Amino acid sequence: MRSLPKVLLVGGPDVDARLELMHRLSTAVEISAAGSLPGLRDKFTAQGFRYNPYPLNRRVNPIGDLWTISQLFLIFRRLKPQIVHTFDTKPGVWGCLAARLAGVPVVITTLTGLGSLYSS
Repeated sequence: MRSLPKVLLVGGPDVDARLELMHRLSTAVEISAAGSLPGLRDKFTAQGFRYNPYPLNRRVNPIGDLWTISQLFLIFRRLKPQIVHTFDTKPGVWGCLAARLAGVPVVITTLTGLGSLYSS
């Protein structure tokens, strides 16, 4: 029997908005999440998902950003996902970089909130 592919969703403080998506995908993949609020762990655990908090400073802070990248890198190395899907700006940029450095084969980024940029 083949094991399910591992997918890790990476977002910021609103990563719990992806819980419905996680439920829909959970029959086809082994799915977990990483987000910047440690307090969300119970919410994910109660719904049967693993949650991995990481530090995220929303301000411009090169030292803080390096810390974020290093912590995401360690999460990716520990979990060994085949796919990382990032959401939002900073989690997207730093998550993609950390995933590539960790050797994740497939990295996807969704930048949300750009809809009004392209509307007339």
